[in-house]
Amino acid sequence: GRSRVGKAASAQQAEPTVAPATARKPSAAKPSKGQAAYQPSSAVPALDSLVPVNMADATRTALERVERRHGRADEFVARRLNYSANELPARFYAEQVDAIALALDNLERGSAMVIGDQTGTGKGRIAAGLIKYAIKQGTTPVFVTKYQDLYDAMLDDLPQTTLRMRRL
Repeated sequence: GRSRVGKAASAQQAEPTVAPATARKPSAAKPSKGQAAYQPSSAVPALDSLVPVNMADATRTALERVERRHGRADEFVARRLNYSANELPARFYAEQVDAIALALDNLERGSAMVIGDQTGTGKGRIAAGLIKYAIKQGTTPVFVTKYQDLYDAMLDDLPQTTLRMRRL
């Protein structure tokens, strides 16, 4: 595989020729006693994810607070990441837009957010969006992982946000 550990890299804007987020297949997971269908705030296509029943109301309430403070999640994320509203569906799924909106709201209020989604829901894509935001704000994002394959996957997710890494 590709080894990028210990190599310096810098981010720059990539050409907007990336595979659309909608190329990935939605989840076939079915709601159960402990999990409910996730109801996204974002209007972009969804992965049809599940959310633990005991977190569904809190998640909805948090998204409603973000909407009261910043407007609709799609417009808020598009503004902060410098996208047109039409670009969001090519970059993120609804669940990812919602997570980015929640994270941006927390960051702008001096707080943080832990993303604990299940495997395959796009945590790397969410982090890539937040890395783009950090660079746009003039700060230096730091991505740390124990596993080389997760680092490689992050570098693969960055072009989806119009960022690409260049070795220094």
